Amino acid sequence: MLGWFIRRMARRQLDTFERTFDYDASYMREMLHTSRTGFMRFAPIAKMAAYREDVPLDAWYAAKLTASVAADCGPCTQLVVRMAEADGVPHEVLRGILQRDEAAAGPQAWLGVRFADAVLA
Repeated sequence: MLGWFIRRMARRQLDTFERTFDYDASYMREMLHTSRTGFMRFAPIAKMAAYREDVPLDAWYAAKLTASVAADCGPCTQLVVRMAEADGVPHEVLRGILQRDEAAAGPQAWLGVRFADAVLA
């Protein structure tokens, strides 16, 4: 009974996530369908990845975007852009990050780009 409830709640959260960010989360649904336990163990990673403490939004999203571009994941990059927009990161900053234009990105975002580049190197 509890397993059914957990799956239902997880499906609802995935529905909301997909609608909010216009994102196909079918791989998460497959994980939930295949192994509820595996899904539940994976879920805290997403929460951890959202933790930024005092890191400025521009820098944080710049690092995330730099990493997703380096991974050559178009859907991931689009998802991060939508999340950044929802959090209020200005379009010109996002454009500067994606075009690797230091002046347009601004100093905080550019620090995030440089940090991600260093980690990826």
